[in-house]
Amino acid sequence: MGGHDGPEYATSLVGEGFATYGDIKVVDGALDTHYESLDTLKILARRHVSAGYPNLHVVKDFGTTINVHGESTPSTGFVGLEARDSNGEIAILKLQFRKDSSSWEMINHLDSDQIHQAHQMITEIEGGIRTVEGVRARLVAGKAFEAALNAEELISQVRGTSVDCYLTESADKASCGGAANLVDGDSFECYRRFYLLENTPSGWQFQSELDPGQKVDYKSGEIVEGRIPSKYSCLA
Repeated sequence: MGGHDGPEYATSLVGEGFATYGDIKVVDGALDTHYESLDTLKILARRHVSAGYPNLHVVKDFGTTINVHGESTPSTGFVGLEARDSNGEIAILKLQFRKDSSSWEMINHLDSDQIHQAHQMITEIEGGIRTVEGVRARLVAGKAFEAALNAEELISQVRGTSVDCYLTESADKASCGGAANLVDGDSFECYRRFYLLENTPSGWQFQSELDPGQKVDYKSGEIVEGRIPSKYSCLA
């Protein structure tokens, strides 16, 4: 595998082409576009830019994510790309992928002020109540986190996001967190927000913000003190 871009980009590889990507499959001399790996998505994203945006040169990828939803539901993925045009101006591309029976397919361009957790491609899945409601809760938390990043005018600095929720046993409440890598030149910081959600008859609703480390108790739903997020990584 290649070298690290740096923690602010939440990715582990640099460069393009088969020589610098470790987790891929090659079949009959061609990339196996069905193989489920971050490196496969990164190559496909760069190919998409090369074909559709010949004036852009990709310099970094960020925030690459794969979500596996079970055998009956397609896997989905996201790749963020930082590119420069012929004038040296930065362009940010945010690409969403879905894997059908034959290959990964790029199916959506997010706007520059959007994060992929707020625009999930799979919002209904089969499974236990906490699995199903967890997907729905993360979408609501993602939208709240996207709104916060835009309200504070931070979205242009974002290079990778994560959103996660912890649900009660009965899935009536959830404590959720959002984390974003923010870059400013050569410096970076981790921006986090924490939310309490309640599952109402009309769906998950935002109730309040939480302090770092606070979460709902699995059994009672009361707010309890938990582990403070690590300062050495930028995960929700």
